[in-house]
Amino acid sequence: MRPAPESAEWHLVTGEFPPQPGGVSDYVRGVAEGLALAGDRVHVWCPPAPGAAPDVPGVEVHRALGAMSPADLRRAGRLLDGFPAPRRLLVQWVPHSFGWRTMNLAFCLWVWRRSARGDRVEVMVHEPYLPFSRASWKQSAVAAVHRVMAATLLRAADRVWVSTPAWAARWRRYRLGRRPPFAWIPIPSNVPVVADPGGARELRARLLPGGGHLLGHFGT
Repeated sequence: MRPAPESAEWHLVTGEFPPQPGGVSDYVRGVAEGLALAGDRVHVWCPPAPGAAPDVPGVEVHRALGAMSPADLRRAGRLLDGFPAPRRLLVQWVPHSFGWRTMNLAFCLWVWRRSARGDRVEVMVHEPYLPFSRASWKQSAVAAVHRVMAATLLRAADRVWVSTPAWAARWRRYRLGRRPPFAWIPIPSNVPVVADPGGARELRARLLPGGGHLLGHFGT
């Protein structure tokens, strides 16, 4: 009889988590719940938010990142140090999620220092960086900072996950000699399934009385 596999301990680092709205917020909740259902121990590290976090069995939420200033990050780091080393950090990367007008290089340096101290760092890239713009020097300045942030996280990362294969090609340009493996993890839908054939037929008849194809979208 094989022994049961040893459970892992995860520390998900994110700029948003329910009840904060957002796709990354919903995604992190789903990942945390899935890891916990698989038997792993899960901790979510995020900023404070009004309202209570959802009660997900097996998931402990630490709203300890504050405004993600250097002082806030040092305080969160001391709390992280209370867990067994090496800790496994899974950073949910969207530049706009970490404050500082999307240019929180201090956060990336904090992640890099965690790696230098022996923690295992994995990065999930939801969005890589802003594009350069000929029409806006301000956007181009922010875009340049975003690339420095990406290079810093790549110095820390043991593995990089991407929400779409295009992001892997963009981030690989900033590895600067390091070779962390990249892998694609498609984003699952966070829209609940509604099994209502009658309602669907009524809606179709109302919107398309003459028949045809009906398409829906969440934005432009």
